[in-house]
Amino acid sequence: MPGLWRIAAECLLASIGLGVLTFAAFRVHATTATAALLFFFFIVLISLCGRFATALYGCILSVLCFNYFFAPPIFDLRVHEPRDIALVIAFSSTGLFISLLVSRIRERTAALMQTNEKLRRSEERLLEAQRLSHTGSWQLDVASGVVTVSPEIHRIFGSSPDEDFLNAEFWINRIHPEDRKAVRELVERTKIQKTDYRADYRIVLPGGAIKYLLVIGHAVLNESGEIIEFVGTSMDVTEAKQAEAKIRQSERELRQLLDLSPLHITEFGPDGSLLYNNQAALDFHGVTVDEWKSADLHSLLHPQDAERVLSEGLSKFQSGSPFEMEVRLRRKDGQYRWFLFRFNPIRDEQGRLTRWYAAATDIEERKQAEERLQNENVALREEIDKVSMFEEIVGI
Repeated sequence: MPGLWRIAAECLLASIGLGVLTFAAFRVHATTATAALLFFFFIVLISLCGRFATALYGCILSVLCFNYFFAPPIFDLRVHEPRDIALVIAFSSTGLFISLLVSRIRERTAALMQTNEKLRRSEERLLEAQRLSHTGSWQLDVASGVVTVSPEIHRIFGSSPDEDFLNAEFWINRIHPEDRKAVRELVERTKIQKTDYRADYRIVLPGGAIKYLLVIGHAVLNESGEIIEFVGTSMDVTEAKQAEAKIRQSERELRQLLDLSPLHITEFGPDGSLLYNNQAALDFHGVTVDEWKSADLHSLLHPQDAERVLSEGLSKFQSGSPFEMEVRLRRKDGQYRWFLFRFNPIRDEQGRLTRWYAAATDIEERKQAEERLQNENVALREEIDKVSMFEEIVGI
């Protein structure tokens, strides 16, 4: 209903406008050609301002006004002369054609404006996404060497639009001197192989600050298979690199503390793979970390214990629950000593198992004490048995 009311209002305004135009043209005694031209302008105006139904109404009304007031005989809608009939038909056809053409142009223009608006909004969202993710896009024309970049690239590199950034060398010179050669070689190799590439390197800002970038480039080929341009993205991963460095520093400090412990501290992967052994454990075996990782289990444990660990260890790691094991470790002089290993899982915030830590305590003296106690118990039992037999013999 709102659409019908709008069309009705447009038709009313068109009638008033046409009436004013007809009255003015009639008062100045406009010729037939002049009147036709004025009515054509009116039809174009109505077609531009209103809907197609309004334009069609204005066209029909203009034909009637032109035929009645200006096409001979005037004040008569009937046309008698063949020349006048042809004039009215030509005017009517031209008016309808103009209405249809202008309406189509309006529709196409409106659709184009809507498409442009969608593209503008998409571009704004893309630029905002690039700003939030610290990811800029770029394009390199191979033939001209001209580089086109998004605004986020300028923010990442600390450059300004008034600098000569169209030259590829401008961006290459921002790469850290220690990384520049490797990046050049990678790009040249990519041009020869005509493949995509991925690179991690540092850039130096005008103030001396250093940033870490993750760059992905895609080679665009023409029909002949030749590279015509590179398109890609550059992501600022400085914060992630700094966080990784802090984590590595924390791990180094933790391992330094573990190396100070007299206990044997061992780090395993979630599947039980060997990751780290502290210095006390390495000194006990007389090996380095790399030698320990590649060593056969039988060279580190007593053969009997090695077989037991191989048969039971995997299931215990898969259980994800803390557990204990008593094994004999082989010392660097070939002697074996008993150790109690306590295994504890480490989980992340989502509860996923990330690694295992095991603390081993030397229990050799306890084992020897247990063995002596057991031997003493056996000896005592034997003495008791002898006394019992003697009593039976003598009949006490």
